[in-house]
Amino acid sequence: MGGFFFVYRYGGIGKTLLWNALSASIKSEGQIVFNVVSSGIAELLLPNGRTAHSRFKILPVIPRGSREKIVHACINASYLWQSCQVLQLTENMRLSRGLQDIHNVQLEKFADWLLQIGDGLLGDSTDGESVIKIPENLLLDIESLGLHDLVLFVYPDILLRTSSVDYFKDRSILAPTLDVVIEVNNHMVT
Repeated sequence: MGGFFFVYRYGGIGKTLLWNALSASIKSEGQIVFNVVSSGIAELLLPNGRTAHSRFKILPVIPRGSREKIVHACINASYLWQSCQVLQLTENMRLSRGLQDIHNVQLEKFADWLLQIGDGLLGDSTDGESVIKIPENLLLDIESLGLHDLVLFVYPDILLRTSSVDYFKDRSILAPTLDVVIEVNNHMVT
């Protein structure tokens, strides 16, 4: 079972689930597993995970290159690439977890919308910035809801689950600026 594996696909379709299953299978055979990923967030989600630049001291420089181009250049230029078995997820595993069909359709539409944003297909791109209209059903009514309500929505029962690592891994509040991050963090610790 051992080997060198490379998994790629857009976020949110189950790569971490696949990595965890693959790692457990290889470990069950008494072999050593190094989980190496391209981002710090993914590193936190995998057992003994590390980023590639941390594990192997890789410092890629691709002038004007996107993150994807930098990762692609590093991996493909490696002498290890010829030994690598490339795995590509073809099904969104999160959408196939036994949800009712109506929920799957809604999640799939949302996932496609996010992919279009990530691929730069939505919005009017000018100088690397785009204005994207967020569908009404995804917006919170800021007139009646505040930061406290958002925290309670994302982290229900937070005081009962402070020792659960998985509880925090499965949730996040995204913020547009560092000032908002600080405001959310300050609210969380009070």
